[in-house]
Amino acid sequence: AAAAAAAAAAAAAAVNEAAGGSLAAVEQSKAAAQERRATARRALEEALAAKDVDRIAEALAAARQADLGLCAETRLAQSLVDPARYIRDGLSCEDMDEMLLLPKEFRGLSEAEAIASERAACKSMSREQLQARVVELSRYLAKSRIHARPRLEEALQTRLEAADAASLRDLADALARADAAYNEVAARHLADFQAQLQRQHEEAVAAAAASAAAEAQQRLAAEEEELRALAEAALAQEQCARLSEVIAFNEGLKAVEEVLSQDEALVRQAHAYNSLSVAVLGLEDAIIAGRSAETELEALRAAAAKTDVFVVDLLARLPESSAELCKRAAAVPTEPLLRRHLASQLDHLATAAFVPPGSGLLGELLGRAFRWIYVLQPDAAPLPSQGAAGRVPEAERNLAALSFAAGPLGQGANGDTDVQRLESALSVLEGSLGGLCRERAAAWMEEARSALILRQTICAVKARVQCLNAAVL
Repeated sequence: AAAAAAAAAAAAAAVNEAAGGSLAAVEQSKAAAQERRATARRALEEALAAKDVDRIAEALAAARQADLGLCAETRLAQSLVDPARYIRDGLSCEDMDEMLLLPKEFRGLSEAEAIASERAACKSMSREQLQARVVELSRYLAKSRIHARPRLEEALQTRLEAADAASLRDLADALARADAAYNEVAARHLADFQAQLQRQHEEAVAAAAASAAAEAQQRLAAEEEELRALAEAALAQEQCARLSEVIAFNEGLKAVEEVLSQDEALVRQAHAYNSLSVAVLGLEDAIIAGRSAETELEALRAAAAKTDVFVVDLLARLPESSAELCKRAAAVPTEPLLRRHLASQLDHLATAAFVPPGSGLLGELLGRAFRWIYVLQPDAAPLPSQGAAGRVPEAERNLAALSFAAGPLGQGANGDTDVQRLESALSVLEGSLGGLCRERAAAWMEEARSALILRQTICAVKARVQCLNAAVL
């Protein structure tokens, strides 16, 4: 099997090599044929240009051997070498039959074919028909003898004129091609001459320009050196004459420069403080407008990093929960919003205060029942404590804290602001709530504490900016 495979591979390689060799041979043969035709055409053109009949005949024979084909050169050479054959080849059999006035049944037939055709036609004729046929053929023969010579002469004259016209056309074509070739060569020579002339002109102009530029540069350098010497002398004289004025003016300029430097520093500080003020106001405006304030917080941090270390430290101490309020898509809770949230959760938190620990759904229902009959007001009469001495029950503490927190929801007293009342309520809730009530209020307390810290930070930054601006002004 291995030997068979090797033999098959060798055979395939031999076939490929043979195919490649045959293709290469075909290409070489084609190239050689093209070269022979080109050589024969050039030789024929040279012979026609020399107007030597023998040379033209040799070149025409070589062109025929090279399979040059029919072209203007070969037609012109044929008309010059063998004009009779050129004319004879131009006459077809139909033309000869027409000029000799042969009967229609004999046209296009050879002599033997015509005899055979006539004998076959005469076999079935009678004597009278044969005599009529002889008379008819005699009449055709007489007409042919009388009119054939003039018609042949006329046809030959026409063919000669056509051959002359074709020769003239071929000669005109050859002359046109020769003229085009000559014009092409002349144009190429003219272009080369113009290019050479242009290069020489450019070189001459460049040399003249370089020479003139060098000479002008030398003169300019000499004049510049002379003027520099004169200027230095005049300047030295003027400096010596106005030295005291220059010294006094220089001292005044230094004083003005110091004042301007101080003013520039103050202006830069004021600009930085204004940028910080704009950033903190932008953060506050975003919070009030109820949109995300992440971009404004980052802008405030960037402005603080360029302006004041105290503000940078203050923002660094800002709890992560407060920063997260600014990053979320929802609005940062303001004091009124926190108060509304607390008001909406008071009933729910009071219900949680009445739910016994671990009582489940029944305890939740019990807590709601007690919440319906409980008055959650800060000025309501407190219930007497039923716990051990010194201890307040968890439910009582939760209800007391919720009653206190319900106070800031209305109009406060004692001149406290909403923020202060909210902070007081948050402190009481954080310190008093426990159990399930604290778990349910944890989210609000965390959000409120983060929002209040963010509010306090903004107020502190605004106060710091006011102090900085006051120091600058």
